[in-house]
Amino acid sequence: MYRPQEVSAGPPAVQSTPYFPSSPSFRASAVLAGLMRHLSTRTAAIWLCWIWHTLSQVCNNATTTLRGWQDIVALAPCTTFTGSLAIATDFPGPLLEVEGPETILGSVVVANVSNITTIAARNLSTITGDCVLSNLPLLTNLTLPNWSSVSTLRLDRIPTPNTLDLQTTLQQVTNLYVTNTTLEALPALVLPSAQMENLVITGNAYLDTVRFEAGNITQMVTIAGNGGTMDLTLPNLTYAYDMEISNASQIDMPLLHSVSQDLVIHWNSASNISLPQLSFVGSELSITNNSQLLDIRLNQLVNVQGGLDLSGNPQVEQIRGLPVLSVVGGDLTLEGPFTNISLPSLHTVTGDVVIQTSDDEFNCSSIPADIASGSYTCNAQTRLPTSPASRSHGRAHSLSSGAIAGIAVGSIAAVATLALLVFCFWRRRNLPHAPPPSAPPYEPPNHVKYDPPPPPTHISNSWVQQRRSPSPVELPTSRSPPLTPPPLVPERSDRRPRSGNSSQRYPPISLDRFGSGTGSGTGSGGPGVGSPDASPSPVTPLTGLERTGTMSGRSGVSMF
Repeated sequence: MYRPQEVSAGPPAVQSTPYFPSSPSFRASAVLAGLMRHLSTRTAAIWLCWIWHTLSQVCNNATTTLRGWQDIVALAPCTTFTGSLAIATDFPGPLLEVEGPETILGSVVVANVSNITTIAARNLSTITGDCVLSNLPLLTNLTLPNWSSVSTLRLDRIPTPNTLDLQTTLQQVTNLYVTNTTLEALPALVLPSAQMENLVITGNAYLDTVRFEAGNITQMVTIAGNGGTMDLTLPNLTYAYDMEISNASQIDMPLLHSVSQDLVIHWNSASNISLPQLSFVGSELSITNNSQLLDIRLNQLVNVQGGLDLSGNPQVEQIRGLPVLSVVGGDLTLEGPFTNISLPSLHTVTGDVVIQTSDDEFNCSSIPADIASGSYTCNAQTRLPTSPASRSHGRAHSLSSGAIAGIAVGSIAAVATLALLVFCFWRRRNLPHAPPPSAPPYEPPNHVKYDPPPPPTHISNSWVQQRRSPSPVELPTSRSPPLTPPPLVPERSDRRPRSGNSSQRYPPISLDRFGSGTGSGTGSGGPGVGSPDASPSPVTPLTGLERTGTMSGRSGVSMF
């Protein structure tokens, strides 16, 4: 049977060579594919490492200075920036907008930039260090919508006289300093229920509203030198370490309970000062020089550890708002046009009490003198003590501290003078006394020519055994012998110089003054007493009686 030949519709199919894994082409393809995958992985890793290294250099730096847009764009990948950011003083353009960082572990400083009007950081939430905005003359807008926490915020010398648009929800500020600005209000810095360390708002001439809801301020509160019409409201404040308030037209601190150091409220225009919960002040409480003040209300105040000064308030006429005050640890000073002072619970004032009022009918006995440990001074015209004891006590304490000091100095000077006089008298009594003047030496009458012998150096008869040459002597006719020998007188200055020869020291005395005689006492021609040839013999010393007596016989000795 004939079968027609089948005609193929196309060229015969080419039979492909079977692809076996063991073939060389398969192995080459597999190796190439693996190599490509390996190269792609390494390239990706290298690229990622390069990106990480670049970002780590950008996001971690001690201090980064933003000089233009290229530096700001480099921060965009950083979620957390570690270090400090500073804006160059010649930053171009009025807008400073930073996108990227949510947390800055450091500080931000924008200072002395003359052309910036707006600062914005929409993602920023936390600055762990300081945020300093200083000397920005054109700044009008600060947009930080997510900013919630900063350690220290300083707004200094921002002179634009407009309200700073603080579009922020700032909740936590440890230290806030707003100084020398022309801001009119700080509406966004409410700081609800936060604890702060320092709150300093000074030198803001246009500031008329200050409201902070901080609960505790652990170091210093200084709100002073601002606009004279400033309303100060601290509705949640319960504790402050040290506080000073001035230049306020209204002061509202309804929950303030205690102040550890000074509480100074002065130079305000407020008409009323009321601190209804205040019970303790750890140092001085001073409410002074408030020109419009009419009333002071401190109804719960019990203890003031330092001084209490209520002076210089010209319109405060009565003090009745301290009903439970019991202790003042320093001086109590009350000065003003007071007509009535009521401190019914006060029993101790450690220092002085000074009450000065222009009211002549003020009764000083309303503040008893015996509560003061120091001096008590009340200059009112009328003083009505409640009892004689209190009257005498009041007089005892009426002296001022200066008068008491003067009395003490005078007493010390008097005691010192008396002691000096006693010492001089005692010293004079104990000094060695000079011997009393001796009686003048005996001098015979002028008609007796007699030279008394010099004093002997020792008791000896040699002074009368010396040879004497007789010389005439004229004796008086009357006798007035002394009962004792004349005293020995010192050698006269007209004598000749002494020498070793006794004959030269004592001139010879002639026996003619006694009469001539012999050695035996009779006759003449022989050697007598005083003769140069006579040998020495014991001779009784002449006495004054014998010298002044009359001649007797020829013995050569005068007798009376």
